[in-house]
Amino acid sequence: MRKFLKLGNWRYKIYLASLKNNELNLIKIGITEFVNAEDRFNWNHLEYNKGSEPESYINLFPEIKICDSVIVENRTKAEEIEAKILSGWGQKDFWLDSQLSGITEVRTYNPKRYAIAKSIITKLKNETRTKTNRNPR
Repeated sequence: MRKFLKLGNWRYKIYLASLKNNELNLIKIGITEFVNAEDRFNWNHLEYNKGSEPESYINLFPEIKICDSVIVENRTKAEEIEAKILSGWGQKDFWLDSQLSGITEVRTYNPKRYAIAKSIITKLKNETRTKTNRNPR
């Protein structure tokens, strides 16, 4: 069985994903403990096949692409960033009769929503680089 690696040390990854099928072009912001954000969807599919999840993103959206991601220091920070992005995106504007976990963080794609999420994630990446590159002298 394939190993799904987790970040550990209480760290989380915020990811921006594109979800597409023949009818829908959606954007999702999410939080995961997995090193590779793609594994959030692979894990969901595996659990669906075992009967532990009610539906699979991979079954509903054959084209899933991680557009960007950033690691943050804890769950609280990840939830704050996710909430900030969702606030910028506005109200949910599509409905899918599904019990997918994380479905409330999905919206119809538009360039403005994409830009909002990319801007926030890029800012976090730059802040992380600045902290990492500081000279301790």
